[in-house]
Amino acid sequence: MNALMNTLRDLLPAKDTLLRALIAGARPGPASDAPPVLKTRLPAVGEGLAMLIDPVNFQRACHEALGDVFALSIFGVPLVLAQGPEAIARFSAASDDELDLITAYQKLLGKLLGEELFQRIPPAMLRELSGQSVRKRSAALARDAASFLGDKLGSAPAELDAMRLCSELVLEMTCRFVCGDTLSRERIVEIASLFEVLESDYSVVGLFLPIETPALRRRVQARERLIAVFEDEIRRAVRDLDRLEDGYLRTVIDAMLGPEPASAAPAQLRAAAVAIMGVVFGAHTNTANSLALAWLDVLERPALARSLDEERRSVLADGTPLDLSALCAMPALLRAINESMRMKGGGVLWRYTHKSYRIGQYEVPAKSFVGISMSLLHQDQAVYPAPAQYRPERYAAMVTDDFQSPPLKDKTYGVWGVGKHVCPGRGLAYTIIASALTVLLDRYTVRVKSAPRRWHPLVTAGIARPIGAFRVAVSPRAPR
Repeated sequence: MNALMNTLRDLLPAKDTLLRALIAGARPGPASDAPPVLKTRLPAVGEGLAMLIDPVNFQRACHEALGDVFALSIFGVPLVLAQGPEAIARFSAASDDELDLITAYQKLLGKLLGEELFQRIPPAMLRELSGQSVRKRSAALARDAASFLGDKLGSAPAELDAMRLCSELVLEMTCRFVCGDTLSRERIVEIASLFEVLESDYSVVGLFLPIETPALRRRVQARERLIAVFEDEIRRAVRDLDRLEDGYLRTVIDAMLGPEPASAAPAQLRAAAVAIMGVVFGAHTNTANSLALAWLDVLERPALARSLDEERRSVLADGTPLDLSALCAMPALLRAINESMRMKGGGVLWRYTHKSYRIGQYEVPAKSFVGISMSLLHQDQAVYPAPAQYRPERYAAMVTDDFQSPPLKDKTYGVWGVGKHVCPGRGLAYTIIASALTVLLDRYTVRVKSAPRRWHPLVTAGIARPIGAFRVAVSPRAPR
């Protein structure tokens, strides 16, 4: 199935009119103020096929034909897609009873990941993902990256799958941050293989198809095994609770297993394991692809690589540790990471309407999924001049935050969401990406053997998925 989907997706660059050929026009909604409804030349399946081939160009073509708000149905699921400053402002400020994020992803991704994965994180657990906690453990994250790469790559030249290396590296760093240093490397390898099944492809088929496919069953099995793995890790931590350091795992145990964690009920243990899995999933899925994107962009631009090398050596001179403070003193590195993510990230942010909801002149019915495309925002000429060009220096002209991206209040950079629902692990993800990329660039000479032929944007929020292999030849550098 994935091979067929990739073949269909590859058609788009050669036949850019395919999407427009599918779009036949619009008809009025059932009420005068209802959004125009997309109809395609292939009844019942055309909308899904068009979105599957390329969600971003599909939405762009539909907005050009139908306006800033339009409705469609994919396999009977009612969707409304919106764009423009008003829609983004409404998404940013809307309360949960108006536009519900949790319910949207429970209903959209619940079949793949389980509805229980999408829950509101208690304040105590959110604090463990905060800037202060990440800053305190940032040097350890960098050491974890160096240790993993040293063990994985050894001292001899090698050719390897760069996507898999990035995935395993990010998962190692994430698991160490979430679960501490006692998680075995063998267990992390198993977690990596299970996440590879779970995250293999977020296609429109997986989200909306009203049947259980073999791929879906494999993902459900992987999900249940992951929960069991994290349950085992929690049991191990509870048995040695007096020696467990403060951190996310300890906070989950204290918050979710009660005063006698060794006597916690199975339902409590499962809920705690899901809380651990959710953070690992959230910190791994898009972070690994972001690392691969940024690494490839630097490797393909020797002048950029040289400037980053000069910046890095200046900041880390005289034994300065690689931690969050050092990373924030590397604006060229952070701008490069942000530009890679802008060009290949965003996807669609979804919300669910429990009651009718007004966007502009249109009334959106209750029980609808409403989405806005951050990818369209990232490619908006008015916001990002020459958006198809890789220009990290564009952020130097902006008033940026510590990570050298537009401030969240500007609502012009949607890789991490917008408004009140910005990803709580944003700082952790940036720290993992920047630390890992710094170690890779500093300690290894790398030559690209093959690069993905394209990156497929998502129907859900996040970083595009590669189509085609990303392989590199790696040689350790002599110590400086």
